[in-house]
Amino acid sequence: MLLTTGSSVKDAHGNIYVLDDVLGGGGFGNVYKAHRQSDGFVVAVKTLLSSFASPDVLLAFQKELQCTSVVSSDNVIKYYFTHDGTMYPEYPPYIIMEYVE
Repeated sequence: MLLTTGSSVKDAHGNIYVLDDVLGGGGFGNVYKAHRQSDGFVVAVKTLLSSFASPDVLLAFQKELQCTSVVSSDNVIKYYFTHDGTMYPEYPPYIIMEYVE
């Protein structure tokens, strides 16, 4: 499944986040401004482009996910949920993270 503006993703609790606007793109994929459907809480969602899901790119993305569990600082974006493609197999890997203007 390719995620685009208007698509939605879920966190570990089943909360739904709707992708509103593209904030940017890069080697892994796109970053979207999104909101939690239940209360409007604004987040950023980083997605992995399916066309770049080679084993090397997927491994690099998974390493980024692992790094988030050991880094904690007021100067680092908070990751709320990381999806490596296993919990919700219908979705590509993505990260739900703190949105900063």
